[in-house]
Amino acid sequence: MNNSGKFDVVLFFHGTNPCITENYINLNFQLNKSGISAFTIFNGGGPWSPSDSTIKKCLSEHPELSKNIYLSSGISESFSLLQDLNYKIGVTNGYSALYKATQIFGHLPIMSEKADRLIQIADHFIDFKGFEFSTDYFVPPKFFGPMPQMTNLYSLSKSWNKNLVHAGLFNWERINLLHPNNLTRDKFCKKYNLEKDKPILGWAPSSVPRLGGSEGHFPAREMYSFVTRLPNVITKLHPAEYRRRKSFKLGGKFSYEIFGPEKCACLDPEDHHWWLEYCDVIISYNSSVHWNAQQYNTPVIYIEPKE
Repeated sequence: MNNSGKFDVVLFFHGTNPCITENYINLNFQLNKSGISAFTIFNGGGPWSPSDSTIKKCLSEHPELSKNIYLSSGISESFSLLQDLNYKIGVTNGYSALYKATQIFGHLPIMSEKADRLIQIADHFIDFKGFEFSTDYFVPPKFFGPMPQMTNLYSLSKSWNKNLVHAGLFNWERINLLHPNNLTRDKFCKKYNLEKDKPILGWAPSSVPRLGGSEGHFPAREMYSFVTRLPNVITKLHPAEYRRRKSFKLGGKFSYEIFGPEKCACLDPEDHHWWLEYCDVIISYNSSVHWNAQQYNTPVIYIEPKE
């Protein structure tokens, strides 16, 4: 942190997708690289907080960034920092899924009061909250049109707030730096016991609520069992499952432990980038992973079962 505690931009993330910690850090990296002083606060102490070890891995080749990245001890310290720092622009993430998980909302009035401009950026393509705080919105224009729900969201958001700013979804961007682990294809295959000379299949299953409990979706379970028994396949869990959200619906177990075969290969969320990089094809069931995969030109087979 600089001695004055003054920054052009302060970014606060109340929760993070566990698969893309590097993308959040990259925002800070690119701002400072452009001559814009930026300080990032990750809210710590919660199930959606990034781990200190993952952050350190991301910063291993850019230690100069460490003074601008801070993992708080929890919401109380996060709010104190947001109150004490001086900044022109406040940036925070959206709320669609993470808000339901973290239930953190009080930072918006603090940042709105402190900053000349408050900006929310979308973690997901439907991700807005806090209209009363004169928030600008970063929305991806390339997703308008093809998806009816996005067209509706666009028209609604214009009525919510005229300060609409267009930008890409940062967590779907492909970045080629700051990854926690650097893996060649050979190292990736060795780590997950895959055959490097054969096509690698990626499996992106549904979230836990669709898989487990009394409301579990039988076709989702059936497809899970089928795909994970294909040759040379590696499973990437839904981000919420990595965070153990609603794990009680699966008796506290991971889905691959129940529906996959013995020794089912399951991806470390830190290796998300390399999974997208090295999979020859990804098979998806009720997942938005295809938005990520398009950045890597990785084909996706999207299963739409008969109900």
